[in-house]
Amino acid sequence: TAFLSEIKSICDTVHPKSVRIIYWDTEVCAEEVYSIDQLDTIVTSTKPAGGGGTDVNCVTSYMTTNGITPQAAIILTDGYLYGGWGTWACPTLWCILSMGMEAVHKRMAWDRAVKEVQVAVEYRLSYMSTRHSRCTEEEREQLAQAWARILQG
Repeated sequence: TAFLSEIKSICDTVHPKSVRIIYWDTEVCAEEVYSIDQLDTIVTSTKPAGGGGTDVNCVTSYMTTNGITPQAAIILTDGYLYGGWGTWACPTLWCILSMGMEAVHKRMAWDRAVKEVQVAVEYRLSYMSTRHSRCTEEEREQLAQAWARILQG
């Protein structure tokens, strides 16, 4: 596949001591570790796994749980991510298929829109709390619940 060819090309360029491939969708499905003397066969010997959904947060959680501390991470994806980009404790390179860039742009636009709504709601909550003593607790609660629904998607 295109992804495996990219992995092989990166190995040929960088010459790492080892490579860890983590296959994931909404959870980690498989992990393979290749030593330097196995890198030439990486394309033919790997066993891809998974295939439904894309939540990269499962990878960072998996690495933390299993004590995996890479020098760098390279994420090969179609760009259709659910749940954000994850929080990485190492330098991270994102390689996204060109057809997935539309999804990335939509996600970025969505993130900006959510941030704008968040600021507006926080301002409104603050305004209602400090400026209008006649605003009821029920009205403040309704606004807070609306914000929670927006964040949940």
